[in-house]
Order: sequence, then C-alpha cells, then structure tokens
Amino acid sequence: MEKLTMGGGGLAQMMTDNGIMSLANSVYNMVLGLNPAVISTVFGIVRIWDAVTDPVMGAVSDNTRTRFGRRRPYLFVGAILCGLLYPLVWCVPEGWGGTAMAIYFATATILFYTCATVYGVSFQALLTEMTPDYEERTRVTSFVYFIQSLGWLILPSIFWLSQFDFFGDTLTGVRTLTTIVGGFILVMGVICAVRSKERYMSVAAKQKKVPILKAIRSTMTNRPFLLLIGLCIFMQIGNQMVNTLGTYLNVYYVNDGDLKAGAKIGFILAACNVPLSMLVVAVVGHYFANVEKKLILLCGMSLALVGTVSKWFLITPEHPYWQIIPPMIMTPGNACFWMLIASLRADVCDYDELKTGTRSEGMFGSVHSWVMKFSFSIVYSMSGFILVWVGFNQAHGGAQGEHTIFMMRFLYSFVPTTSIVIGILLVIIYPLTKGRMHEIREELEHRRSL
Repeated sequence: MEKLTMGGGGLAQMMTDNGIMSLANSVYNMVLGLNPAVISTVFGIVRIWDAVTDPVMGAVSDNTRTRFGRRRPYLFVGAILCGLLYPLVWCVPEGWGGTAMAIYFATATILFYTCATVYGVSFQALLTEMTPDYEERTRVTSFVYFIQSLGWLILPSIFWLSQFDFFGDTLTGVRTLTTIVGGFILVMGVICAVRSKERYMSVAAKQKKVPILKAIRSTMTNRPFLLLIGLCIFMQIGNQMVNTLGTYLNVYYVNDGDLKAGAKIGFILAACNVPLSMLVVAVVGHYFANVEKKLILLCGMSLALVGTVSKWFLITPEHPYWQIIPPMIMTPGNACFWMLIASLRADVCDYDELKTGTRSEGMFGSVHSWVMKFSFSIVYSMSGFILVWVGFNQAHGGAQGEHTIFMMRFLYSFVPTTSIVIGILLVIIYPLTKGRMHEIREELEHRRSL
C-alpha cells in the first residue's frame, strides 16, 4: 500500500514537472499563434527562478523538524497549490496580443513552478528515503516509475481530446481537461502526504541543521553525484533538445500540416509506448533488481542509441505510422535509465552520509531537480530557436522548405545520438557499484549502532 501511495504521488509530481511543457507549444503557438521563441524564453526565465527556489526548498526540507516529518507538510501544501494553479495557465483571455499573452503565460508559469518546487523537492527526498537496501531501491523506484508512466499517456492525450467537437473549440477543451488533471494532482498529492512514511526521521532529529551554502558546497563536491548529474544532463539533451521537432515533423512533414491527423498519431505514439515502458519497468523491477545497476544502464542506453538513429530512416510521409517504431525501440532503454535515477541518487546519499555524517536527501534531490529542470529548459528553449533557425514558418503549413525539413530530420536523429554516446562513457566510470554500496551500508549501520 505504501508503494501505491508513493506511485500516486509520483504521478502527480510527473504531471507538475511536465504538464505545462507538454502543452505549451501546441496551445500557445499552434492555437494562439504566440512565437515559439517567446515560449522558449519564458521557460528559460522560469528555470533561472528555479535556481533560487530549488536549493532553498531542499535546505528548508532537510532542516525542518515537525511531528509530521521533514517532507510531508510541504507535500500537502504543494499538492493543493499545484492542483489549483495548473488550469489557470491556459485561461489567457482570447483576443489578447502577443505581449500581453506572453506576460500572462510567464506569470502563471512562474507561480505554478514555484509551487511545483515545494511539492517536487519534498517528494523526491521522500522517495530517496524509502529504503536503505540496494536491491529494494530498484524495486521501489521501478514501481513508482511504473505508475508515473501513465502520465505520458494522459498528458499527450489532452491536446488530441481537446479537439473533439464535444468541446466546441480547442481552447475550451484544453481548459476543461486541464481542470480535471489539476484535480487529480491535488488528490493524489494530498493522499501521498497523508499516507506516506519517513524512514530517517529519528536519524535526522539527531543531526545539526546545515546552512544552505554549506549544504550546496558539500553536494557539489560529491564526485559520484556530479557524474550522475552529468549523465542526466546528456540524456536530457538526447531526449529533449530536439524533441519538439518530432511534433513538427509529424504535423508539417508527415501529415502535410494536418493538426488533427498529427495529434492522432501523437496520441497513438503515447498509447503504444506507455504500455511498453510500463512493461519494461515491471519486468526489470521484478526480475532484475539484483543485477548491477551500471549493467542495466549500459544495456538500456545502447538500445536508445539504436532507436534514435532509426528516426532518420523511419519518419517519412509515404509511411506515416512508421514513425511509431523508433520510440518503441528507444522506450525500453529510456525507461530503464529514468527508473534507476532515484535509486542511484539514494546510493549517493548513503555515500555522502559516510563522508559527512549527515542525511541530506532534500538538498541532493533539489540540486538534481534544478539541474534537470534547468537543462530541460535550456534545451527546450533552444528547440524554439532551432525552429526559427531552420526556417520553420507556421503560415506555410505543410509546404515547408526542403532545407527546413532536411535540417529538422537531421537534428532530430543525430543530436540525441551524440549525447547518448557521451552518457555511456560516464556510466562506465561511475564508481558506486553494487559491491561498494553493500560495504557503505554495513559501515553506516555500524556507526548508527554505536
């Protein structure tokens, strides 16, 4: 039951992290006509703000001492605020000009992500604390990721479903559906806050509060953590920097500018890949939890590498549904990778306790969260400028220039190829093996018994 509670909380956290970015270009650019470079700039500003709020929230969470725990009070408040604010992001008054629309979008997005930080940092810290066992960490994180994967079916379906005649128009559909999603975030997050447990409350109660600057310095001098961060950044680049190009190739190249046909295939892509991702996570979490995590990472990333190269050959207007194949090759590899990140971060926290004598899950989670969100926003921001750079023009519909289509196809396939290769090299030199983590746990348990 506790795993199920954390899974629901994880699904809410996934939606707060990705709910705006998954819809921003579709709604604000394709429907409302806002320049994609402006949308990208807004996300860049948001992540600069995150540079302040994430580490502060991590330190606040680590240093909180209440009878309800260090994390759960913030989960409760953050879930309520995120659930209420999410639908408001899409309630920009119709008829506003580009400047007013951009200001509204930026303001609503900053408010939402500030609340998402309160919830997300606390949830990630709580997930890191779930178990001290090396193998069980993989089982726990695989289950949470299994539930979170449902978000990749729900979020992409919003834009497709919003175009049903039932809603009258797309914008009304988006507002209705995001209100439902906001209610789901609120309910799942509150349940997680109320029903979850904190494993290290007694350990944390005995340690001194750590000033934020000292905590950041300690975190950023932890070599395994830095390698883990670097690995995540390059996989983020591989997954996201040109990911938006996939949507535009689907609509304007494969489907000749037909939004409904493109949205339908986008939904089918999610409908095919989400169950596959969940199946892979379930199998790996159940049958391979005892396997060395580095080996699982290397196998998964190699599969993702094959998939991204295949995009060049399989995205074609002659066979629209062939574009489903590359994500199906990549999905098992990406699922294995992202499933293991929280488990690896928990190992890093044990290593840090061995070196410093303190438990700092909140700070490690917040720094990791900020780096991931910042890198995501940077690459996402670049994607908007990339669209402008390659010559994309919404007014041309399906008649985009030959050079534009070539560059979109080339970047969409081979930027991820380079980043995944670099990521594989980082995995090879990552030092926290299964054997090393068993040694660290034995030493920590010996210290705590004294």
